[in-house]
Amino acid sequence: MELINFHVHSTGSDGKLSPEEVVKEAINAGLRYMCFTDHYFYPKGDYFEGHRDKFFTEDYVKEVKRLQKEYKDKIDISFGAEMDWLPKHTDWIKNEIKRQNFDYVLGSLHNLYAKSEYFFLFYGENWKQEWLDSANRVGGARKFVEAYYSQIGKMAKSKLFDCVAHFDIIKFYNIQNIFFSEEDLWYKKAVLKALIAVKEADIAIEINTHGYVKPQKEQYPSFWILKEANKMGIPITIGTDAHFQGELSKDLDKAYKLAKQAGYKEIVRFKARNRINIAI
Repeated sequence: MELINFHVHSTGSDGKLSPEEVVKEAINAGLRYMCFTDHYFYPKGDYFEGHRDKFFTEDYVKEVKRLQKEYKDKIDISFGAEMDWLPKHTDWIKNEIKRQNFDYVLGSLHNLYAKSEYFFLFYGENWKQEWLDSANRVGGARKFVEAYYSQIGKMAKSKLFDCVAHFDIIKFYNIQNIFFSEEDLWYKKAVLKALIAVKEADIAIEINTHGYVKPQKEQYPSFWILKEANKMGIPITIGTDAHFQGELSKDLDKAYKLAKQAGYKEIVRFKARNRINIAI
């Protein structure tokens, strides 16, 4: 079985290993294919532009290109990025993707745009109250969650991305269903509507194993969502969302097992924005 990891961060954004350290760890872990998906910076003047001069620098891009050549006989390295869905900046996203000539573009929501403002989806020590405060400003927990999946759908329909990152990360703090239940009909409808948009856009979703170390202690997406995605014929890729040493192959075995249990017979990797199937 050929191991892949298509969600990897380095010091090119908020990871702790240099790009070369990442590659060496990936090789030692037995990976055949990997993709750098460091967080891309935000457009100038945007509310979240703080990392503009630190993330995805020209030196970082040159280093990834160098590593692709130097280690080509040991591992196949794709050049990608994790780019946030910014509804107000779709032209900018399109132009940046074209400028960088990526192999793979992973679309994600870390900041939900609703009611004409951004809501950060990750909070501090007082996360429960902050989550509720955000939800109440949108109209309550249900409206907040539905707004999230609505934006996932719009992100897919933009056709700017190859894959949706951590599809149901809205459950990040939903420990023991304190905010909502995945069994509720309204929740399932919101998820399925977003999945339909993904299918119609002909893009992939990922099995992201980083959720195992987060409050929910579960991969993204939930297993029932994986099964629904398989029924719809939505392709999947696999990534650990690695940021630290030891995470390049962490829980990959669980991801492959889940993919098979959900009915998948193959996963996908990307080169030059094209999907390539890998049997599992």
